[in-house]
Amino acid sequence: MNEKNNRKAALDRQIQRLGRHIDRLQQRSNRLSTLRLLVFLMGFAASVAIGLMDLLIGWMVVVTWLVIFAVVVRLHNRLTNTLTRYQLLQQLKQTHVARIQLDWEKIPMLAVENPGSSHPFALDLDVFGKNSLHQLIDTSVSYEGSLRLMNWLLTVEPDYAQIQRRQNLLRELIPMKLFREKLILAARQVGEKRWHGQPLINWMTQDVEKPISMHFLRLTTGLAVLHVILFILYSTEILPPGVWLAAFAVYAAVYGSGWRSNMFGTAKSLHDLIRQLNAIFRHVEAYDFPHTPYLKSLCQPFRDQETRPSTLLERLNRVLAAASIQGNPIFWLALNVILPWDLYAAYALQKIRAALRTSFACWMDAFFELEALCSLANFAYLNPEYTFPSVVDTTEVTFKGEQLGHPLISYTEKICNDFSFSRSGETVIITGSNMAGKSSFLRTLGLNLCLAYAGGVVNAAHFRVSLFRLFTCIRVSDSVTDGISYFYAEVKRLKSLLEALRADHPYPLFFLIDEIFRGTNNRERLIGSRAYIKALAGHRGVGAISTHDLELVKLADDIPDVVNKHFREQIMDGQMVFDYLLRDGPCPTTNALKIMAMEGLPIGEEAVLIPK
Repeated sequence: MNEKNNRKAALDRQIQRLGRHIDRLQQRSNRLSTLRLLVFLMGFAASVAIGLMDLLIGWMVVVTWLVIFAVVVRLHNRLTNTLTRYQLLQQLKQTHVARIQLDWEKIPMLAVENPGSSHPFALDLDVFGKNSLHQLIDTSVSYEGSLRLMNWLLTVEPDYAQIQRRQNLLRELIPMKLFREKLILAARQVGEKRWHGQPLINWMTQDVEKPISMHFLRLTTGLAVLHVILFILYSTEILPPGVWLAAFAVYAAVYGSGWRSNMFGTAKSLHDLIRQLNAIFRHVEAYDFPHTPYLKSLCQPFRDQETRPSTLLERLNRVLAAASIQGNPIFWLALNVILPWDLYAAYALQKIRAALRTSFACWMDAFFELEALCSLANFAYLNPEYTFPSVVDTTEVTFKGEQLGHPLISYTEKICNDFSFSRSGETVIITGSNMAGKSSFLRTLGLNLCLAYAGGVVNAAHFRVSLFRLFTCIRVSDSVTDGISYFYAEVKRLKSLLEALRADHPYPLFFLIDEIFRGTNNRERLIGSRAYIKALAGHRGVGAISTHDLELVKLADDIPDVVNKHFREQIMDGQMVFDYLLRDGPCPTTNALKIMAMEGLPIGEEAVLIPK
């Protein structure tokens, strides 16, 4: 853990150093704000006073004043941008520290769609939602990048080729801390909120309704030139007003037939997002990607000299800026009376959309992929003790982990354990007292499988695993609206698990079951659990089942594929102490009566003696 502590200490020093820079920049910004106000007031007063005495000198003072004021404003804006960049970088570093310390309140969370109760493991393993693995890892600025990361973590059927590809990409990305941080800052400096990219993709790729043709544009331009010439002739009293008015009426009618009120509506609503993407794409384009062939290949769509994203998006920004004069109705009306300004802008906009149509979706897909990869790379960077798993594409069941830990438990508190399966069909029964760590250990196995199949690092010193389908039954809940009791919900879940185990599928099943049949009475729970475990053992899969029923450990005597392991506790100085170490064999102790007695509850005269 020394390397992780060193990394956190380095982040703390960077945060303090950035804080000092921010304080100095804030002081300079305050001084420039005061200077900006003084220049404005003094320049205005001087211009008025001197202008009243000498109009020519007064105009010269106005020009000088405006130049000086523009310079001060430009300097202030540049300083403000620098200050914002430092503040965002400090916030990013603080979030890194929060991710290391699992300070959930300081880790941003994006609300994503619930995968639903039918998903084989999403609800049981804390993969998504509040205080989840997804929240801990996700650094995306787009909804789609965040969603792609979640889909990787929730992979039901792992893809060996994709796992290897992502591992190769991550090995290149992990050391590129500056590249990753600049990518995030490039997006957040334009807009700090997360955004949805799909509306922009839809707008870019869909056909333009009622496109404006070049012939129509030339016609309206000719009519505009004609009515302006006729207006000049009318103004010089060469022609009567009726001729100009007739020409203007024709121009207005033709212009009106091609003009639409929503001509720029969607584009304007996406303007900020386009500026944000332009900043992001420029950052990716400018990077050379030396000695990183996998990343270079991923980012190749951004590096085509003929269709560089930033060049086309900059053209799009200029067109949208030209269309923004609609915000000034008087100036907009005057300009469109002289020439068909909106038609020019709309024509230019549809030409750029046509140029972007074939490439834009490809750019966005590469960016979403890069975002998800950067999240996993940052997770690996903040957890240097984590390792890449050795994922093997073999028909043999392989699962061997050394020092497996729970990624959602603080590194100062977690206990790691070795665990492995030796053969297909093996079922491990984990017994132990209340709070001994059984459920957390099941999630440890499941979460590390999710990370491995996403292509990321795992919380283990060494982890070798083959491809499995993961299925869990840990967090079962009843449903009042559907009229389903807890026990019935558990029965349905376990039925689905058994069906998945028996299904004809190239990948074996990896199952995790917590407190099997806890929703019924002791006698029927024991009978049902025995029958169910016998049905699991020996099939094409492996798994672990936690239980309080010590009677179930006897199944290992009759079924060769059943193995017992346990957690235990000790009473020291009147307190219950857990070491959270997984041991072989059945649990030799129980603690329910001990806990009841320690909390002052009656336990009955027939209870065993509780050690003090």
